[in-house]
Amino acid sequence: MAIVIQAASFFPTSIRDFAVTDAEVYYPGPLLMVSFGHAQVYVNGEAIIKPTFTSVYDTADLVWISVSWQAADGNGSSAALEFYFMEGLSVVGGKYAIGAASLPEKDNISGVIANPETPSGLWDGTYNTFIGADYKADDVLVIEGQGLGYKSKTIHNHVYLVQVITDEVGVTTTTYHTWWFQSGDNKQNAYLYYVSSEYGNSFVGQTWTGQVQPLEYNFSGSIALELPSNWMSDLILEAENAAKEVTDTAVDAYKDARNAAKVATDTAKNAADEAAKATTDSAKDATDAAKDATDAAIKATTDAAKDSVDAAEKAAKDAADAAKNATDDAKNASDNAKNAADSAAKNSIDSIPPPPPMPKVPKIPKI
Repeated sequence: MAIVIQAASFFPTSIRDFAVTDAEVYYPGPLLMVSFGHAQVYVNGEAIIKPTFTSVYDTADLVWISVSWQAADGNGSSAALEFYFMEGLSVVGGKYAIGAASLPEKDNISGVIANPETPSGLWDGTYNTFIGADYKADDVLVIEGQGLGYKSKTIHNHVYLVQVITDEVGVTTTTYHTWWFQSGDNKQNAYLYYVSSEYGNSFVGQTWTGQVQPLEYNFSGSIALELPSNWMSDLILEAENAAKEVTDTAVDAYKDARNAAKVATDTAKNAADEAAKATTDSAKDATDAAKDATDAAIKATTDAAKDSVDAAEKAAKDAADAAKNATDDAKNASDNAKNAADSAAKNSIDSIPPPPPMPKVPKIPKI
């Protein structure tokens, strides 16, 4: 079964601030909305300029995508993130820095995917709100189904997220969040984490303007008309415990996914290396065999040529010898013929009888 990635994936995150403490303490981080199909990233509602998406590993069981961006390109942050999508759980982790700060040496951000849903009415009500580090009385926030208002202003483009986490021992935690941002035509940014407590429905979260999200909770509210003095500390403690469960699960899942991805990529690399080596060895064997065949062919051709040359030279020598013998035989025959001719001529001359003697001429008498 192939992993399905949502068109718009939402990841509420937690931030570990190493500058504040060495302890493993996480604070609410930015909301990441990522469209992997369109290679777009939004951090707390702000579109990231020039994000880089790299598909590192993609199988039926695990999809691993890295996403990074730089503050130097005009962004309010820098990041080097890794998203892991698995059956039943999808996580993000990596390095994140606000403003022009350098990325930390260690991973400091993590998160688990959350699903955008239509509010079911579970958190409907009018909430008395409190703000700031000392939680001064603020105003009211009204939730009515899909409608949301704060300080008598309608909140626009807010997103309601439901996050379901099952830890390693099988305990499931469901958390509910609402986010809205100035980029969505609002006066402020805000994050609400809902808590159902003995005081009734409540929330704890953050509110801020601009790009710098605070670390600590500074925004809360409750539908209760009367609240004990310790309600805020109880509310924050409950929210922090639930957030810690989510964060611990996110961090563990991120580490497990990264290790699984490393094993998978190492296995794939080893298989590729073995295949490449086998291919190289086969090619070398084939090359060596071809070279041996070529050398044998060249040697055979050379030997055949040499034999042909030797045979030709021998044939030429034999022909020359035959010609010389024929010439000698002809000369001998000519000499023999000349000798025979001379002998025959001599014999012919010797066989001619001498001429008869001339008759004596009588003397003519003188008159």
